[in-house]
Amino acid sequence: MTLSPAFLCAAILSAVTAWLAVPSARAVTPTSRHSDVAAMWRTLRTRTPAAVRRTRLDNSRHVVDFTQSLASLLQAGYTPHQAWSMLGAPTTVPGWRVTRWDAWSDPSIALAEAAEAPGCTALARVAVCWKVSEQSGAGLAAALQHLVTGLRQEIEVAHEIDGQLSGPRATVRLLLVLPFVALMMGEGLGADPLHALLTTPYGLGCLASGLVLSALGWRWVERQIGAVTPWNST
Repeated sequence: MTLSPAFLCAAILSAVTAWLAVPSARAVTPTSRHSDVAAMWRTLRTRTPAAVRRTRLDNSRHVVDFTQSLASLLQAGYTPHQAWSMLGAPTTVPGWRVTRWDAWSDPSIALAEAAEAPGCTALARVAVCWKVSEQSGAGLAAALQHLVTGLRQEIEVAHEIDGQLSGPRATVRLLLVLPFVALMMGEGLGADPLHALLTTPYGLGCLASGLVLSALGWRWVERQIGAVTPWNST
């Protein structure tokens, strides 16, 4: 049985749409010889602008939760280093990675190092508060509590901005899907646009240029949206 180009195109489009509809954070257990391809595909998806925004948002929330927990322990009467140990730090610090050995013993260094991770720049403020508290004896709990309040307000503003940007994102996705819908409509009407698109030099050139321009347009829109998205700077 010979499969028509229209059927193949519709099947590929449906498969890609179904894959993209699945949240990238869902755990997938490879059970076939195609696991390497699936892993590579998931890796590519985690590098999309939308996935980067989600990572920054999740990290920002983790920073707020970590700072709130630290402030709560300090307000309960524990010393800074006792609270730091009770939280399992530095390995539990959002964005933590081993880059300097002295970060294991110096919380301010560990916080400053972790602040370089996407969405974790607020940890640099925590590091400053910790260092000032050690040098001057100022209360760390009150400073961290004020910091948490400010971070929560920033997250609320960022959510509002992200909601306002959902309209432009939806419009761009619709514009990207419309060419495929037009091709399917043409096939249904008997115009056979896929034959001209896939079997002639001019059609292949139009297909390649269309895909490239669509990708560039999507990337440009994402960059414009990212320029006003707070997750790119927190």
